[in-house]
Amino acid sequence: MGISHNTRLNWKRLQPERNQKLQRGANKSRSVRKILPTEYISCRESLLLAAQVLDISKKNKLSRAEILFSLAVKLLKDRGLFDKEHVQALLSDFSFPPHEELLALDIPREETDILGFIYQCLLSEGEKNTAGSYYTPRKIVACMVQDLDFSNGESFFDPCCGSGAFFLALQGAGPEQIFGCDKDPLAVFIAKVNLICRFPDRIFSPRILCCDYLAVPRKKLWEKKFDYIATNPPWGAARKGRCPVDSFSLFFMKAWKNLADNGKSRFLFPESLLKIRIHSEIRRFILTKCCLEKVVAHTGSFTGVMTKYVDIRVRFSRPEEFFTFRDGEQLQKIEVKSILNNKYHAFHFISDRDQEILKTVRNLKHHHLSPDSFALGIVTGDNKNKVKNTCSPGMEEVFTGREILPYTLKKPGKYLLYDRRGFQQVAPESFYRAPEKLVYKFISGQLVFSYDNSGALFLNSANILIPAIPGMSVKTVLAFLNSHFLRYYYGLLSKDIKILKSHLMRLPFPEISPENNKLIETFIDRILAGESSLHQPLQEIIYNCYQLSPEQTGHIEKMLFPKQLSR
Repeated sequence: MGISHNTRLNWKRLQPERNQKLQRGANKSRSVRKILPTEYISCRESLLLAAQVLDISKKNKLSRAEILFSLAVKLLKDRGLFDKEHVQALLSDFSFPPHEELLALDIPREETDILGFIYQCLLSEGEKNTAGSYYTPRKIVACMVQDLDFSNGESFFDPCCGSGAFFLALQGAGPEQIFGCDKDPLAVFIAKVNLICRFPDRIFSPRILCCDYLAVPRKKLWEKKFDYIATNPPWGAARKGRCPVDSFSLFFMKAWKNLADNGKSRFLFPESLLKIRIHSEIRRFILTKCCLEKVVAHTGSFTGVMTKYVDIRVRFSRPEEFFTFRDGEQLQKIEVKSILNNKYHAFHFISDRDQEILKTVRNLKHHHLSPDSFALGIVTGDNKNKVKNTCSPGMEEVFTGREILPYTLKKPGKYLLYDRRGFQQVAPESFYRAPEKLVYKFISGQLVFSYDNSGALFLNSANILIPAIPGMSVKTVLAFLNSHFLRYYYGLLSKDIKILKSHLMRLPFPEISPENNKLIETFIDRILAGESSLHQPLQEIIYNCYQLSPEQTGHIEKMLFPKQLSR
């Protein structure tokens, strides 16, 4: 390909990792790792360009501003816009000359925001995490603005515009209808260049300000209200008075005041906004002050971010009785009152088919896990010094959440001196040394339980359960907790990435016969011995315990494994 050895190394280093988590349990805000947002690009040539830019940047010790300015000059020259007066006015704010090696690079014409992509590649994970700077995938942006009408001169505003992804997705809007701001000067520069490239035949100065939207008085922006406001605000903690408030809530409430009568607002939020208790106030604001039109759940996630996301669509008018919830192909009509009447106004979207299945199960006689069945793994307070990669005299193996698989444990690679007096937090020893116990991943999008009868130790990335369900052995409870049905049931309870004790205690365990208990226990013994072919027959047995019909089990399987069933 005619690239240097260092470029090849950079390209290899930029390849997306299967596991985007930090390799250590450190604070992400301190991470210097670079993240490649592959969801933001459309062609492989962009990966090559990113690697070449990193190579040139490292060799010449260029700043990000120098890199982005040089690439902007190259882009504008390629488009035949560089010599235009309004373009020169924009570039005049920078005092450094373009770098010749960067000017010689080939910029893919297919990318609508190649500068924004390169900027994301230059930022470390820590910087992105601290600033909440994760640019929105193009498909999500297009979905959020696809039905906006600009035929009557309607105005659009993005209060956290970044490099202008929302501007580039607008259909039918002219540059005079587009407004935005962002506190990152490099992002604002990129957004202006992108708009100029979007409207190559127009002479204009982009209406994009470099400022902190939350800190600027409303009237200092523009003397107008907007017909449409759409954005992906920073996700992260902020403060308002004595109470902590997430920054996306502050952006939403301020933007609400910038909407014209009957104006529309679309905000991309983390999925946790719908259910987590700390977001109850912003949910109440949306339900009582706004006309909530639609909530759209989006699939996938941002590179480097585990959280899923939804976009909330409201209109500046009186609240209405119903709103629509869309999740893939499923569309539901939800009564606002049903959300307001539940505790903390949590959003629970359950289809008629799901309601039918829940009713079937709840009509059965069943049992629940008790609160005293749970224990936390060991919190050492100093893993760096107390948890070792090699075994010394007196130490023993210790498991973490990484070793927990369905049913079985992987071999651990850590060792610990079990000195209870030196730990920050530790459960009663009877939990760790129990002749039988179940352990589960605390950070996980679904239920994953393993069996242990060795009296092994576990760190706090794993939680411990010693169940006492009438008529069920520990191994039978393990089978139910790893079952497709309880995975489905738990998914209806929670969309969190943490497996919460309060939700586990709501799982229903049906009364079963001694014969079924023995049969399921036998299946588990054989699965623990390595017979993987028994997984599906075991699922059928458990479905039968809940007295579910073939149509109901088919729906559950489709919900859990849609891609497999569509092949």
